Amino acid sequence: MSQSCLLSGNSWETDAIILYQLIGGACGEKTQTAILRSNFLSRRFTSLEVLALREQVTAVGIPKKIKEKGSKGGDRTYTCHRQEAKKQFRMKSQIRETLPTFSLHAVAVALLASACPLANWAATANDQSLSCAQMEEFLRMGKIRQQKGIPKGVTLPTRATLEYNGVQHDAAVQTVNIAKASYQTTKGTELNFKDYWGYNVAGYELAKILELNMVPPYVERKVGGNEAALSWWVNDSMMEIDRENRKLRPPDLDSWNKQMYAVRVWHQLIFDTDPNLTNILITKDWQIWIIDFTRAFRLNKNLRDPKDLVQCDRRLLAKLRTLDKDVLKDKLSRWLTKSEIEALAARAAKIVDFFDKETAAKGEGAVLYDIPRTQQACGTGL
Repeated sequence: MSQSCLLSGNSWETDAIILYQLIGGACGEKTQTAILRSNFLSRRFTSLEVLALREQVTAVGIPKKIKEKGSKGGDRTYTCHRQEAKKQFRMKSQIRETLPTFSLHAVAVALLASACPLANWAATANDQSLSCAQMEEFLRMGKIRQQKGIPKGVTLPTRATLEYNGVQHDAAVQTVNIAKASYQTTKGTELNFKDYWGYNVAGYELAKILELNMVPPYVERKVGGNEAALSWWVNDSMMEIDRENRKLRPPDLDSWNKQMYAVRVWHQLIFDTDPNLTNILITKDWQIWIIDFTRAFRLNKNLRDPKDLVQCDRRLLAKLRTLDKDVLKDKLSRWLTKSEIEALAARAAKIVDFFDKETAAKGEGAVLYDIPRTQQACGTGL
């Protein structure tokens, strides 16, 4: 008995239906592979994005909007009623507000959200084990219930409570977008100054590439008509400045130091001109989370303070070796300019060169170490 899917058409409705059928399990294995390798998906999605969506949906079976129709010879053809799908899309009128553009990503997420909600969302969220993709979806699609100011931060961020699929969680919202030829900061005059919400999203996407496991999810969406970065609120955490003021000692000093060495590498990589202690959060299990990169990604191709580099995680160093302008352009060009990407690639190369020389001089055991990783590129425990 064979299964077939709708594989042609140029409209966004048809495109979304194809993806819907794929992740809903309506297509046979061979057809799924064909779709994954087709120009349709390669132009719009990475295979990891498709697989992540598929994993979310298969747990609840084939979506109800896909109907089975009999045909001669016992074959079955799965199709989707376009009018029903369109109706679901219209019900998601907030899509224009929740995503930057009315893109295929927006259509696919809206269709999934309305026609096949995740049955285990609430339980998963309560267990604090949402995947990176689920947290990103929540931030993009969640309805903002309320907002209030955050007492910390010069960029005037707000804290919003979002609700999606019966789950509520908070998010930090930043809309700052300032560019000046020169700007007087507390640390002196900075030329070509930028304070930009988009750097937060670029930072998160870069951290995923590096599998850093230390940056909570950030997404781009509109809030009140303004472009913004929304980040997953890290519950039950304290800032590093509070830890220092309270003179709290980490229970595992070796693990703590290794995390902090990785933080130092990160700040040198993105050339963060405002790496203050309020932007390092610590959860109850002493996991470090780095936030707020609106004043990073400068045009300087040199490292800001090479003396901050002491040791480096092996996997982080290996990932830094793979960074080149083409990879960065593909993933980050929405938020970073060509010059910013070139500077980022140059700093990555300098970090790799620094630790290669340190390893040659002192030995690998004195320079490199291993931080435990999870399969989720953004980390777990949020």
